[in-house]
Amino acid sequence: MVEAKQQALHGARVFVTGGTGAIGGRLVERLVLERNAHVSVLARNLSRAARVARFPVALYKGEVTDPQAVRAAMRDCDFVFHCAYGNAPDPAVQRRVNVDGTHVVLDAALQLGVRQVVHVSTCSVYGFVPPNGKIDETAVRRRSGNVYADTKIDAEALALSYARDKGLPVAVVQPTAVYGPGLPVWTNSVLGRLKRERMFLVEGGEGLSNAVYVDDVVDGMLLAAECPEAAGEAFLLSGPDLPSWREFFGAYEAMLGVRATVPASVDEIAAHWRAWEREQRAPSVFLEPWRMLNEEKTVRKRIRRTREVQYLLAAARAMKGRLRGAPNPKPPTRRRGAPMRRDPAQEQAPLQPISPEMLNFFRARTHFETGKAQRVLGYRPRYDLTRGMRMTQRWAEWANLLK
Repeated sequence: MVEAKQQALHGARVFVTGGTGAIGGRLVERLVLERNAHVSVLARNLSRAARVARFPVALYKGEVTDPQAVRAAMRDCDFVFHCAYGNAPDPAVQRRVNVDGTHVVLDAALQLGVRQVVHVSTCSVYGFVPPNGKIDETAVRRRSGNVYADTKIDAEALALSYARDKGLPVAVVQPTAVYGPGLPVWTNSVLGRLKRERMFLVEGGEGLSNAVYVDDVVDGMLLAAECPEAAGEAFLLSGPDLPSWREFFGAYEAMLGVRATVPASVDEIAAHWRAWEREQRAPSVFLEPWRMLNEEKTVRKRIRRTREVQYLLAAARAMKGRLRGAPNPKPPTRRRGAPMRRDPAQEQAPLQPISPEMLNFFRARTHFETGKAQRVLGYRPRYDLTRGMRMTQRWAEWANLLK
């Protein structure tokens, strides 16, 4: 039965938003390689499309919030995967992409008669810090004040309303902590931090990570697109095992050959955060004059008129003129064998502060269940932590991220 459903995407025309991201990019690769699909990708920035441009895909430049651009890229497509999300620091921009963008995509799919839409949500709709214990799709969606999580609640509700009220076949998938090649939060960022900092393990890292390898997530997305019974439903997607944060971060430490995690109690980590906050608020003798200059336009003008500053500006203009047209100097080369980074195991490596929100996140012992995805979609996650991290390490070595 599952094999029969999997024929639906073969040779189909498919539209993907967020196709230049890590999850969307892997989805595009597999659609082309495994389903021989004809894929259209909407990209806000074409310079980030190198990964998917290796394949015969149709690339469209545009914003997911632009109805005209979305309709042009979606035209004649049978399936839609909405993977795009907002990650800008401005909450208004995040809301515009996550909620308004979803509305634009769903509206276009309804107008163009798309066969099935898969909307990518997140397990964070159950609370950025979800309750301990087992959680499935019947759990209450909980607002937490986290912009990403809260806007995803609104976007998911919108998607399900299109299925319920307008008859648009929309399935929602809710991945947990996704890691793997190119994943910005749970792979790239973790590797970078472990190389330059020490990280706290909250309560020894006993909290549950609910880690899921990227290919298991893509499996769930493909199954949701090819299953008509998935329309109007939400599905949690997580890995086959339930590793702790100690095991999760420990796998990255093993890749790097470092010991950069520090077990600590909640009280110790909270005290460290408070000390760090006090340090950030305290004025600096070096930074405070610059802040004053930035805030006081009159002071800036008066200093700019002084003889010394006028002399320095003239000298800078003269130097710029002499250098114009000169060949760019070669960057300095690193002495062979010289260390590329500071060893995070050393005592002087900084300890990364953990905010109260993230402190509670890392101590949570939530178990997201995938029983519904298994029953309805035939979802069978293939990558436990050992296998997933082995694949991630191969990619990280290729990407030169382990030195």
